[in-house]
Amino acid sequence: MKIWTDKQTWLSKNARQKASTLNAENITRIAVIKHAGLGDMLATRPLLNVLKEAFPNAILTLNVTSNYIKGIPDDIVDRVHISKGNDKKYGFFEALRSFKELGPQDIIFDITMTNRSFWITLLNSATLKVGFKHKGLERFLYDIAISRSYYRFEAESFLELANIIGIQYKWPPNYDFPIAERSYQKPYIIYFPTSSTPERGWPLDYMAELIKQMCAKYPQHDHLLLAGLADWELEAAKSIANEVGTADNFKMLNAGADDFSLICHASALVSTDTGLRHLAIAANTPTVCFFREEFNIQRYLPIFGNHKAAIADESGPASVSVAAKAIDEILSQEA
Repeated sequence: MKIWTDKQTWLSKNARQKASTLNAENITRIAVIKHAGLGDMLATRPLLNVLKEAFPNAILTLNVTSNYIKGIPDDIVDRVHISKGNDKKYGFFEALRSFKELGPQDIIFDITMTNRSFWITLLNSATLKVGFKHKGLERFLYDIAISRSYYRFEAESFLELANIIGIQYKWPPNYDFPIAERSYQKPYIIYFPTSSTPERGWPLDYMAELIKQMCAKYPQHDHLLLAGLADWELEAAKSIANEVGTADNFKMLNAGADDFSLICHASALVSTDTGLRHLAIAANTPTVCFFREEFNIQRYLPIFGNHKAAIADESGPASVSVAAKAIDEILSQEA
């Protein structure tokens, strides 16, 4: 195996010699360390698919933590190793034992960059350890490390670690995402008005006005307002529904078993939540997402697919007209 570097790449003294002992045929164990929520789990899928294809004889393990198990791509990996996380209080030595259970590997990819992932990288042997630079710690943890770009879509940043060892990936990135059977037959747009906290959302009256305009402009589509799970999210959705009124092509839906299918087959997802939007991106569903003025949208806005950003500015949140224009652009490309 050859290492592809530039002047910004950090290599350990023996990295090239170690890499020379590996090739696609004799690599039998690869681990990827990723500790994060649903959105990041989905963004990991393209890297896992690339590694699965490049190393067909390898058992591919994904290391996750016990507090982040939603959206694990177990349809791709051969093994999921769960380390102790923050879901409850674990003893220090109990946590370390769980870290070491990952076991020896040919290659470890750490794409998490947290204290926990550093411990797991350190405590498990591997011929090559690959990760991102972080305050000089790469010298104690990895054989190969590069600077992580925070101005690229996350799935693409993860894929750069495969480039180091000469793997070229397809474009657009391959999520190989299992699409749910269609549950709602008419064309429709989904509006998800809330996020992890109330202050991160788009104003509710703006969302209500946008839906009213879209109901009138696109009568051939149903316009589905999807309420979140928390009580405050349900109340927010109800207030929007009351303001929208009784348009024939408008419905409010409570979160439920059909959410996955609805996102997979929507003409567009209009959302303030980046996690739900990652699901739409993986399913190749067009999206409109709202961002605060200071938010680094490049990290969350892919340059592939049909995805739009409605960005706040110094005058306040993105206007209804900006969001409406984004929907217009998406639907103008609908087959």
